[in-house]
This record gives sequence, C-alpha cells and structure tokens, in this order.
Amino acid sequence: MLRLKPLPEEKAPENIRHIYAAIKDSFQIPSVPLFFQYIGNYPEYLAYVWSVLSPNIQTEGFHNCCDQIVQISQSAISVIYTPSEPART
Repeated sequence: MLRLKPLPEEKAPENIRHIYAAIKDSFQIPSVPLFFQYIGNYPEYLAYVWSVLSPNIQTEGFHNCCDQIVQISQSAISVIYTPSEPART
C-alpha cells in the first residue's frame, strides 16, 4: 500500500518552494492546497501540472468566476445558516 504524505512548504526543497510560492500567489491564498502538496512529492509532475494550470488561473475569466463563487456562497450561507443559541448571545 502506498503511504504518500503531503510535502509541506517547510520541508520542500527550494525548487518546489518556488512553485508553491507561485501557486499561493496565483490563487491569492496564504497556504498551499493539499492537492499540490501531495504531488509536490513528484517534482517533475508538479512542475508539469503547474505549467498547464498556471496560464488558465491567471486569466481574468478565472478570477471573475472565483468572485462569483464567493458571492453565491456568501448569499447561500446568509439564507440557510442559523446560529446556535450560544452564538446568538
């Protein structure tokens, strides 16, 4: 059985950290998603995957879709979320 673990930033070699930094910058997030940490164990594959995904992620259309997803999610939460009693006080 394969026992693959994610490769966190602090344990990643410099070439992987460089890709991780680009991922965080492109997605405008503070940490590397687990998906990328798992494939970080395969540097050549990570580099390939990122080279294919990166141009699409950097488009205005991608970021517009992300903004729409956030707006829809926030709207749905405001409709369906009911705080518990302790949270209301």
